[in-house]
Amino acid sequence: MKKYTYNEIFEEVRKVVPSSMQIYLVGGAVRDMLLGKQINDYDFVIEGLVRPVGKKLADNLKGKYYVLDDDRDMVRVLLRYSDKEKPICIDIAQLQGESLEKDLFGRDFTINAIAVDFLKNNRFIDPMGGATDLREKQLRMCNLRSLKDDPLRGMRAIRMAVEFGLEMDSQLSAELHAIRPLLKKASIERYRDEFFKILSLGKAVLSVQLLEKFGFLDYILPSVDPYNFDLLIVAVRRIEHFLAILTLPFDEAITSNLVSGLAVLKLGSFRDQLSAFYDLNSQIPHNRRDLVLYTVIACMKSGLTEKSKLEKQLKVYGKQLLLSTNEINISSGMVGATLDIKKLFSQESISNYQIHRYFHKRRTAGIDGLMLFLAESGCVIQENCDPAEWNALLDCIARFLDSWFNCYAEIIDPKPLLSGNEIRAFLQIPESPLIGKIKNAILEAQINNQITTVEEAQALAGSLNI
Repeated sequence: MKKYTYNEIFEEVRKVVPSSMQIYLVGGAVRDMLLGKQINDYDFVIEGLVRPVGKKLADNLKGKYYVLDDDRDMVRVLLRYSDKEKPICIDIAQLQGESLEKDLFGRDFTINAIAVDFLKNNRFIDPMGGATDLREKQLRMCNLRSLKDDPLRGMRAIRMAVEFGLEMDSQLSAELHAIRPLLKKASIERYRDEFFKILSLGKAVLSVQLLEKFGFLDYILPSVDPYNFDLLIVAVRRIEHFLAILTLPFDEAITSNLVSGLAVLKLGSFRDQLSAFYDLNSQIPHNRRDLVLYTVIACMKSGLTEKSKLEKQLKVYGKQLLLSTNEINISSGMVGATLDIKKLFSQESISNYQIHRYFHKRRTAGIDGLMLFLAESGCVIQENCDPAEWNALLDCIARFLDSWFNCYAEIIDPKPLLSGNEIRAFLQIPESPLIGKIKNAILEAQINNQITTVEEAQALAGSLNI
């Protein structure tokens, strides 16, 4: 499918809008246009019938057509290029109010209340000075009822402030404190989605501080026991840092200290594989990096430390936020994986079979467990400054990553040299628990490279049949 620029999108819209109608581009797309950012989401408002315009535009652009809201007469045209690229969403809605100005005054913030009359020489319509606010880095409400009408806009204010480096004016800040009793007016799904959008900005520490300041963190993740917010911030900072240096493009500025530099030196060869792992989100609705951050925040916010209670509480949080079953299982699995890793790393040596059992139990959450353990250990090592201990730990983590990414068929999911039926036939014994024990012993020896042939497996089976 052809990729369209915003000028080409405008041209296609012009073709399908009757001359008797007026249509405007509004909202975030105008803001992003002023900032010179790529536009993926277009919001148009029209003075006239929405559906005929939407259907015709979808046909012309060879996109998908959906009705988003029957009551408000909103439709969407979706242009999807590939699974790896963000689609272009074109939303078309009926003008709200008796005029465009009324429509704009009913929006959330002035930077999102600018319109473009692209049917008339791309004329900008900015009744509240949103372009000036954008230039002066100010975030202001469009009207005094903006947050009271929709308290979710409070979280959106935090996202806008963090994403664009804006300062909230005193009126907005006061309203953010005042709307706490009204938070239940918005659905938990909307808070969840806004929370994950905020986490995806790559500025989790500032975001969490603002969410805590205005009461949103307590609302979406209510504590079970008292918790230390300063420790929560430390935990968020360190996991975000290690995810950045090992899964995102190399940035010398953030790897200049000894701990980070050695981590990149020892584990940097896995960067492309880790990046692909964290970018492949087809199995879960939200970005996996964000799911890791969410898990750290939820663990610390709960105030719990006991493994069984913590894993149980993560499932409670997940169900309350209506996360997918897979996301809930992965999130709780990360915590269990981290504790498993701690026990393994307390031993003098770790065999290939122990690595196999770890990943066989934790599956993909095993990678997340390694990242969480790495971040936690890196913080401790940095405080104590023991390069030798850090080197040894990194070498061990490299073995786990190499096993998952490069030796999957040999260590993680090998084909057994002998199946249970083959063992029973060879030994000429009836079905019993002994067959399973022998099979596991053979698999352990196979993974640890102690045996490599069927004959060796049979010899081991015979020696165990006692």
